[in-house]
Amino acid sequence: NMRNCCLVTLIFFFFFFKQKTAYEMLRSLVGSEMCIRDRKKLREEAEERQAKDVQDEINRLSERIDQERRTREGQEDGIIKKLNDELVKLQDILQQEQKIREESENSLIRVLEDMCAKMQNEVGMERRDREGTEEVFLKLLEETCDRVQSGLKP
Repeated sequence: NMRNCCLVTLIFFFFFFKQKTAYEMLRSLVGSEMCIRDRKKLREEAEERQAKDVQDEINRLSERIDQERRTREGQEDGIIKKLNDELVKLQDILQQEQKIREESENSLIRVLEDMCAKMQNEVGMERRDREGTEEVFLKLLEETCDRVQSGLKP
């Protein structure tokens, strides 16, 4: 009997504490499950907001990159046009310089040709003068020799 009494007391004690613990556990589980669900929901909402913020930032950066690209393309077109204009100017300047150089070369050639013609003319005149002087000198020499020979003849 004592054994039965102890057993009943033990079962009663066990059952009472078991129920109480289960109730407490159930209540705390419900609270903690709600807490976990709420935290999960809050985390998901925070992640969604963060993903939306990141997507908005990506869209804003993408738009800015496109805007910068368009601006740069417009600037590139302007730079290319200016460079082409400058190249055309340089080509004109080079052509003018080449024309001036050719004219200078032609003018220098004409001056040299004129100088050569004058020098040839002067050389010819010098030659004729020298030949004429030699002729006169030789004639005088012959006359002098003739006088000397006629003066020596008795």
